[in-house]
Amino acid sequence: MQKDFKVISILDNHSIAIGMSAEEADNLNIRVGSDAYIVAKEIEITDPDTHKKLGNYTFYKDHLEVSAIFENFIVATKYVKQNLSPISFGVKSELGNINAENPQYNENIDDNAIIKVGDKVIFPKG
Repeated sequence: MQKDFKVISILDNHSIAIGMSAEEADNLNIRVGSDAYIVAKEIEITDPDTHKKLGNYTFYKDHLEVSAIFENFIVATKYVKQNLSPISFGVKSELGNINAENPQYNENIDDNAIIKVGDKVIFPKG
């Protein structure tokens, strides 16, 4: 069973620190550029007639990208991709704001969507 990794710090409006060592990242083939998903809620899907468990579905708060790997933690950053022009195939990647727990920034936001220290983080196999 894979260890649960969690948000350990909100670094700024763009980045979080995740409690994963460089060794763990290497063992899981997580590199700079790997996807990181912040889990909002996991639900069990059941058949309404048979009540048989069909599987689980995960809702995500946000999708970030691993931007740095340190000895005892990794950093994931929100990037927003934009087309350079309607007639161009180029794409520009810019920093995007994360919806993180910070009293001055979380007005009128669904509390379940706010990234908090302790949130579970998953890394899809790619």
